[in-house]
Amino acid sequence: MIACPHDNAPLIPNKKDDIDILACTDCEGSWYTHKNVMALKKTGNLFSLPDLKNEPSTPQKDGSTHLKCPQDNTDMDRYFFHAVEIDVCPTCSGIWLDRLEREKILSNSLPDHGGRGPWLIIEFLGYFLTLLK
Repeated sequence: MIACPHDNAPLIPNKKDDIDILACTDCEGSWYTHKNVMALKKTGNLFSLPDLKNEPSTPQKDGSTHLKCPQDNTDMDRYFFHAVEIDVCPTCSGIWLDRLEREKILSNSLPDHGGRGPWLIIEFLGYFLTLLK
């Protein structure tokens, strides 16, 4: 069982727009595996992120968080990218987003996302991961 890094509640599979996400029903956080994020690059379902591409920035690492990776229990690293706090496992490259962080991505990326929220979040995270390398 994979548990929420905040409250240890079980993470429940949640499939939206053919994207597999594990979600916590208590805190509403979400776990995105590196595989799921990078799989988007192989589809034709990309959307533009005008704010990101017009204003490139570098993810800023802010040390380790108090969170443990739900996958392998490693201390996760905290990054700030376009005013979004992103917790990343340095071992498996999985990403934890709190509910408010997902909302920031959607409101800053494309206010009228037309229900494409899961895709936009994944695209944002994919763009973020490519800058880490």
